[in-house]
Amino acid sequence: MGWNVALGLVAVILGAGFIAYLGDSIGRYVGRRRLTVLGLRPKKSAILVTVGTGMLIAFISTGILLLISRDLRDRLLNYDTRVRELTSAADAQRTEAESQRAAADASRAELERAMKELTTQRAAVERERTAAQQAADQRQTAERRLETAEGNLSRAQATLSQAERRSAEAQRAYQQASRDAQEKAAEAAEARDRLGQATDDLAQANTRVQALATERAALEAGLDELKQQNDTTLAQLTATQEALTQTRLEEAESRAQLAEAKSAYDDLRTLTTNALTELRSLEARAEQARIDFNRSITTRPLFRAGDELERALILRGGLTSIESALARLVSRINVYAREAGAGETDPTRLPGIVALPIGQDSAGNLLETEDYLPQLADRLVASGADNWLEPIVVINSIRGGSIYYTFHVTPDRTAFRAGDVVATTTIDGAQTEQSITRELYAFIAQELRGATVAAGMLTPASADLPADVWLPLVRAIRERGGPVQLQAYTPTNLSIGDLPNFSFRLTGGETP
Repeated sequence: MGWNVALGLVAVILGAGFIAYLGDSIGRYVGRRRLTVLGLRPKKSAILVTVGTGMLIAFISTGILLLISRDLRDRLLNYDTRVRELTSAADAQRTEAESQRAAADASRAELERAMKELTTQRAAVERERTAAQQAADQRQTAERRLETAEGNLSRAQATLSQAERRSAEAQRAYQQASRDAQEKAAEAAEARDRLGQATDDLAQANTRVQALATERAALEAGLDELKQQNDTTLAQLTATQEALTQTRLEEAESRAQLAEAKSAYDDLRTLTTNALTELRSLEARAEQARIDFNRSITTRPLFRAGDELERALILRGGLTSIESALARLVSRINVYAREAGAGETDPTRLPGIVALPIGQDSAGNLLETEDYLPQLADRLVASGADNWLEPIVVINSIRGGSIYYTFHVTPDRTAFRAGDVVATTTIDGAQTEQSITRELYAFIAQELRGATVAAGMLTPASADLPADVWLPLVRAIRERGGPVQLQAYTPTNLSIGDLPNFSFRLTGGETP
C-alpha cells in the first residue's frame, strides 16, 4: 500500500467523521430550533439533513478514492477498454506463438529430412567404398588365377574336368567367370578378357573412388553446412522456445490481469447491487415520506389561530345596509375557506357553511353565528362611523373541518393625508449600490414601518418593494454622487385599513 493510498484512507475517515459530526450538529440544530426545510416538518427536516449528510459522505469518499487510486479509476472508467486491450494482446501473442511454433515444427521437419538425406548419402558412400574394395580384391584374385591358368595351360587338356570345375569356380568368384571351360584356350582367352575387364573395372573403380572421394568431400562440406544450419536451427528453436515461454508467461500475466479485472468488475457489480438496494430503500422511504406528507396535509392546521382571512370597510348606515354588508362579507369568507379546503361541520343545521363567525357577549359567554352577527350589526350601527372589520381565526382548523373566526372592529380614520412626509433619511450616493441598497432597506424596514405602526395602520409598511420601484430609486441615489435626503410621502390620503402606498422624493446631492 502506497503512502498516497494510506493518506487517502485517512482523509476519507477524517472527512467522513467531520461530515457526520457536522450533519449531526446541523440536524440537532434544526430539531432544537424547529426549523423547516422545503416546507417539511422539523422532524422530517432533521431526517432530511441526516440522510443528505450520509449521501455526502458516500459521494466524497468515492470521489477521494477515485482521486488517489489510479488503478481504481482506470478499472471503473476504462474497464471495457482495458479488457478489450488485454484480450487483443493475448490473442495476438497466442497467434504469434502458434506461428513461431509452426515455424519451429517446419524447421525441425526440414532438419530431420536433411539428416535422413545425409544418412542416405553416407550409406551410399560406404557402399561405393565397399564396391571399390571388392573390385581391388577381384583384380588381385584375377591376377593370381591368370598365373595359375598359364602354369596349368600345358595340363589343361589332361585335366579338362578339373579345368571345367575351376572355370565354374572362377565364374562364381569373379561374377563374370568363364562361360565355357571345355577348352583351355578358351579359358585362357576368357581369362585374358576377364583380366582386361578387371583392369577396366579397376580403372572405373579408381575413377568412381576419386568421384566418390570428391562427392564425399562435398558431402562432408554439406554435412558441415547442415551441422551449422542445424546449430542455427537449434538456436532459433531455443529462441523460439524462450519466446514461447515468455509468451506463455505474458499470457498467464494477462489472464491474471483479466481475472483481476473480472474481480474488479464483480466488486463493481456488487457495489451497483448495493447501490440499487439502497436506492430501493430510499424510494421506500420517499414513498413513506409521501404518505406521511399526505397524512400531515389532512392533520396539520389549514388556518392557525390569529390568521387574518380578509379585511373589509363597513360604511356607516342603517341596520339593513350594515346587515347586507355583513352578509356579503361572510359569504366571501365562506367561499374563500371552501376553496382553501375547509368542510362543513354541521351540514344539517348549517348547510353549505364552512366558516362560522362566533363571538362573546359582555359577560364573556360564547355567541353562536345566529346570535353574534345581529349583535355585531347593532354595534356597528350604534358606532355611527365607518369601521374596518378583520375576520381573525380563533382556533386552529384542519383540512375538511370548519373554520371559526371572530371580527376585530377598528373605527376608520385617516392615518396620513396626501403629501404628508412619513419618514426622512440621508443616504450617501457616493457609496456602492450594495451599500445604498442596504441603507434603503433599513430605512423602509425600520423608520417607515415604525411610522405606519405609530399611525395605527392595520398593515405596516414592508421593504418588499417591486423591482420597478426599488432599482430606479437605488440608481437615482447613486447618480447623485453625494449625500441625498430621501423622503417617503403619501401621494393620496391613507386610512388605517388601506395598504401602505408611499412615494419617494430625493433632495440634495449633485444632480446629473
